[in-house]
Amino acid sequence: MSFRLTRSPFAGTIPKVDAAPFNSESNAVADWSNSVVMIECVDKNKKGTGFFISDDGVVVTNNHVVSERTLHKGAIHNDYSSDIWVTHRGIRHQATLLIGEGDARPMVFDYALLRVQLGATTPIPVTSIRDAKQGETVVCLGFPLDFSILVATSGIISASVKRPSHLNSLYSLEAILTDALVNFGNSGGPLIHVKSNSVVGIVTLKHGVQDYERTRLQSLLADPRISASLGMTDLITFSLNNLHVGLNYAISLEYALADPSVT
Repeated sequence: MSFRLTRSPFAGTIPKVDAAPFNSESNAVADWSNSVVMIECVDKNKKGTGFFISDDGVVVTNNHVVSERTLHKGAIHNDYSSDIWVTHRGIRHQATLLIGEGDARPMVFDYALLRVQLGATTPIPVTSIRDAKQGETVVCLGFPLDFSILVATSGIISASVKRPSHLNSLYSLEAILTDALVNFGNSGGPLIHVKSNSVVGIVTLKHGVQDYERTRLQSLLADPRISASLGMTDLITFSLNNLHVGLNYAISLEYALADPSVT
């Protein structure tokens, strides 16, 4: 069998078509990487992510990033960090808490607001969860695990859901369910809706129980009986760092933006 090659009608110079501009994952990272910050609570030994929502240094993050909850005499107490630092473009700045420490709303809806004295800052524009459609692409920006550089992951909007508050199941939260890879340290970061090139939610964990599981595993590492066993130590460390997969949530920003400190 033989074939005869003929000249393609498209041979030669292919005309260029001016395509309409479009947004992509790389556009989102390039546009908003300098609006995302790493958050460290020195006195609580906690780390997370946040991002600017104003041009005067207001940062939003998850409430659980900057606080610890304890149970005392049957009541839940929220103990906020008094030593919060924000790293922006490689430089650390001390941050102040804007929300009222006795206000239950930020705890129920898992948000916190901080202020950093930086001069002018670039906020990420916000889009409503209701305007984002199932199947559309999203990008998660944050500082997971022990990374001190910004890490980007991508996925799709798997669903728009209402999930119970991790603190009080009588309240429900508007949220995005996404398959974008999220790990400890991503909490508080932005979930960017690529089509609109704007933030659609605050990244958080699957459920508050995961914080409990992580805390329990960390406490086991401090147990002399466990630390004496190299195999057990390695197994727990691997579990803490790597076994966090599956669908994750991003909470609507409407709760944080309605806070009196930003209105």
